[in-house]
Amino acid sequence: TYTNDKLSLLDYITILSDPTIKVFISADGSTKNTLASHAFTIYCRTSHVPFPSNFHKKYVILTQGLGPTDGHDVPPHRAEITAALTALSFLHHFSTRHSFTLSGPLLISSNCQSAINDMEHWTNPSTTYLPIDTLDSDILHELRHQRLLLPNTTLRFSTTPSHPEKNIPRKDWSLKQTMNYITNRHAKTMWITPLTDLSILPTSSFPESHHFPINSPHHHHLFLTTLLIDYIITLKPDHTTAISA
Repeated sequence: TYTNDKLSLLDYITILSDPTIKVFISADGSTKNTLASHAFTIYCRTSHVPFPSNFHKKYVILTQGLGPTDGHDVPPHRAEITAALTALSFLHHFSTRHSFTLSGPLLISSNCQSAINDMEHWTNPSTTYLPIDTLDSDILHELRHQRLLLPNTTLRFSTTPSHPEKNIPRKDWSLKQTMNYITNRHAKTMWITPLTDLSILPTSSFPESHHFPINSPHHHHLFLTTLLIDYIITLKPDHTTAISA
């Protein structure tokens, strides 16, 4: 990640607390042998930032994150759900840490239709049957819990065609395709500098998680997310971590 000095902390709070501004989340995963990583990109349209003339693209990336996806022989389905879950966890912790209410619609996209279907079903307040012993039910229960922690937001889900670079000229990519490509590349950086020894992290200070074992990789990633938020407010009170647009 990089520091986007064009957006102050006040800018972030303005964007994320405005119920009229759509905030987009691109979720993706990457697999290598029997391992998997996940990544998310949170962004908005340039026309919605306080000083749009400071940016030269049609989107502004607010922040990105990545981490390991727990499990063995992890399918892309699980990695994509984990990416969305981690993005929502980040937004919840960020808004709590900075004492503002996250409002407005959150539009989550993924190139995995089955992941979109599951996330849409599990985050629907009217859904009553929620099994506890099916594949990926652990992260889906946690996703539902995170959704309940953001009562003033509206979640919307959509599928993005994957890997547009294979058959579509870059100039013809949609915004969602562009962000999916960027997020996928971010997920793949996990294999360049992987966090392989999760046992080095402490286990006593993890944020509360209702469905993850205390030593699971996702629990460690939630802990890393909390450390990032503490870094933002402690060391950089005027800016937050983001990718330059």
